[in-house]
Amino acid sequence: MGMEELVLGDGDWEGLRECLLIEYALDRGRREFVIVGDYWGERTSGRRSFIRLVFEGVEDFKREPGVSSGARAYWGEYWLRGAPGGVVIQSFETLSEEGRMRASLWFGPSFGGCSFLYGGVRASVRSARVEMRGTDWEYRDIEDNEVLDFYAPFGKALM
Repeated sequence: MGMEELVLGDGDWEGLRECLLIEYALDRGRREFVIVGDYWGERTSGRRSFIRLVFEGVEDFKREPGVSSGARAYWGEYWLRGAPGGVVIQSFETLSEEGRMRASLWFGPSFGGCSFLYGGVRASVRSARVEMRGTDWEYRDIEDNEVLDFYAPFGKALM
């Protein structure tokens, strides 16, 4: 699997705005929160890139529900596959709080958002070639040509 580790600076978080959210998961035991979405850095014809953010040392996770009662079911997990409609990240902010960082994500008034304290974050990008095969899009890893699932571009398990 061709993945590239990514170092995000303070200004890079703004790139998450309007990116399609593919999945997220909170693992309380490991104290990690993982987000997978579109990657804003590479947008060329015939290619699509995905980003995975792994927030470490997560505490004080809060889910702010939106107005859609159906979206309230997505408390600590969300998957685009099977969800009623797509969700985009409308804002992402980080603030220093008590020697740690607080992340606040907002997905819009229907879906709501979440916030949490974290100690660090790891980021990786996976790029794919995209080609129409009949009536479906096929995604192949840019490095090893492996077919990848659009709904799980980093594999089945987020963690």
